[in-house]
Amino acid sequence: MIRQSMKPGALAIAVALTLVVGVVAVGATAQTAGKIPITTSSDAALQHFLEARVLFEKIRYPEALAMFERAVTEDPEFALGHLYVAVLQSSTERMIEELDRAVALSEGVSEGERLFILGVKAAFDGLPQTQGEYYRQMVAAYPDDEHAHYWLATHYYRQQAYERALEGYRQAVQLAPGFFEAYNEMGYIYKVLEDYPASERAFQKVIELIPDEANPYDSYAELLMKMGRFDSSITVYRKALALNPDFVTTYVGIAANLMFLGEHEQARAQAQKLYDGAHNDGERRWALLVKAIAYVDEGRPDAALAELEKRYAIAADMSDPSNMADDLVMVGDVLLEAGRLDAAAGKYEQAAALIKESDLSPELKEAAERTYIFNAARVDLARGDAATAKVKSDEFRVAAETANDPALMRLSRQLDGMIAFHQKDYEAAAEHLASADQNSPHNIYRLARVHDAMGDHKKAKELCAKAAQANLISSLDYAFVRAKARAMLADL
Repeated sequence: MIRQSMKPGALAIAVALTLVVGVVAVGATAQTAGKIPITTSSDAALQHFLEARVLFEKIRYPEALAMFERAVTEDPEFALGHLYVAVLQSSTERMIEELDRAVALSEGVSEGERLFILGVKAAFDGLPQTQGEYYRQMVAAYPDDEHAHYWLATHYYRQQAYERALEGYRQAVQLAPGFFEAYNEMGYIYKVLEDYPASERAFQKVIELIPDEANPYDSYAELLMKMGRFDSSITVYRKALALNPDFVTTYVGIAANLMFLGEHEQARAQAQKLYDGAHNDGERRWALLVKAIAYVDEGRPDAALAELEKRYAIAADMSDPSNMADDLVMVGDVLLEAGRLDAAAGKYEQAAALIKESDLSPELKEAAERTYIFNAARVDLARGDAATAKVKSDEFRVAAETANDPALMRLSRQLDGMIAFHQKDYEAAAEHLASADQNSPHNIYRLARVHDAMGDHKKAKELCAKAAQANLISSLDYAFVRAKARAMLADL
């Protein structure tokens, strides 16, 4: 399953909510020792939920959503059922409605369920430290529940605390040796750490545990792509597709491989297949993003903008200000990279105004304001106005510290590093960028440029190769920098 950069919203919830507890009880008082129960008054709802959970674990989301909705129809007070319905929505409005319903019902469920629901809500509100505290309480209360360890580990994974995440996943599989999703997450962490043999062993273990499902092959194919084995990756993706023709991430993976092989038109054809077979607007929007990425990678920003405008139109038809704002920011990013600074600034302003005028929560409005400050600083810097960019960077740093969010602090260090590089303070630039997000090929490329300017061409070449060969799936950030990094590498 594809892992993407996280933000407040549906993706944040989806990663926070990867599995639910394995031991189930009907009613708030029935419980297997050491495990978190599931609270529902309806046997039928419970059965639908269990079937949906299995589908969800195997990343068969459209089928899972239909079954979760049946569960909450049978028991409208089913808190966890509403939580899963929230996760699988392509509409932000419906997602918020279902999430709020789950939170409202959380007072009538077991302590483990309550902590889990509140943790997911904290992730949605952009409060990762609060989420972590809820999950640590859950592990302390249910130390024998493998899923509690799994959720906490996934929280650490999102915070890039990889060793702590691995420790949690290992505890989960010690408690439940057949816990395939924990092995899957370990595979992704080892991939990030570039321990490819360990990553391959983890993914092969998942294949061993569920050999007839598409997801483990999809995950293994992503590793092969990361390693630059594009043809082999496509072969494994096609195996996943043969097992489940509706497994949408395989189309995204095949498209990425074709793009890296220089077959941009074929990559977009794969995205079109995803669009034509989409189950919902969320999948259609994803297909359009894949097409936009392929155009950016090919050096065709105007064509990419056309695809992103189509994404925006879908979100507008849904009256979804959150997704509309996200699309406007991406349009702004493409314009910024293309040097159309006034147009980029306008899109960033439009996105911020859209959220400010919406009915979204104060937490999401604060997050949108922080995003605007960050983007406005980048525009100022691109205009050569480092002094104004520095004022906004300082403002953003204060906001990041107030939010107590490590991801925002990494963005703050990125801004500081970009400003220092512009001012030719290369030592400071290197220090700041080394503390920014090291999973961003763009930051790696920025570091390569810093070391090149400092005269350390060996280090610059090493970093440039890493940026050029990041081979990330469904990443606009990587598309912006891949050709630049390859060109720089050829000159070093």
